[in-house]
Amino acid sequence: MNDETLPTNARTMKTILITGASGFIGQALCQKLSLQYKVIGVDRGLRSNNQEIWVSVKADIEDERALKDVCNKYLPDVVIHCAGLAHQKLNSKTSTNLYGKINSIATEKLANAAVSANPSVYFIFLSSISVYGENFRKKIIKETDQCFPTSSYAVSKLNAENIDPSPLLSFF
Repeated sequence: MNDETLPTNARTMKTILITGASGFIGQALCQKLSLQYKVIGVDRGLRSNNQEIWVSVKADIEDERALKDVCNKYLPDVVIHCAGLAHQKLNSKTSTNLYGKINSIATEKLANAAVSANPSVYFIFLSSISVYGENFRKKIIKETDQCFPTSSYAVSKLNAENIDPSPLLSFF
């Protein structure tokens, strides 16, 4: 579905932009939220949107221009950032740089693009329990617990969590 074929009432509904729309969580969110909201699903390798009930946009989260274009076109009220580089078996030097580039830097660029397009946007970032370290299974984790990331992946997710929110207004 493209934005021209959305029902009239969808144009006045809250708009939710979901990155990682072809992933397990992203696709489930697109399906569920599109029942009540205008959903823009963004992914670098889109699968078929068989229900045709949300707008599918092919874009890479590393492409800052594409992020700005999508945010400026759709003016999301909410961004749910599910995209990222998950646990990979890469050599350690490459993985550290790549994890940082995709999971941290691209997250900040997306947040900036969203706030630039709509200063009152809500930004929801899906992080990882791995930021608490590998021994988290021994106890119940609280958000206030100290983080002990032990992998490049976990460090990149924690770095994204720690982006300075002050210039981003309602960054969560």
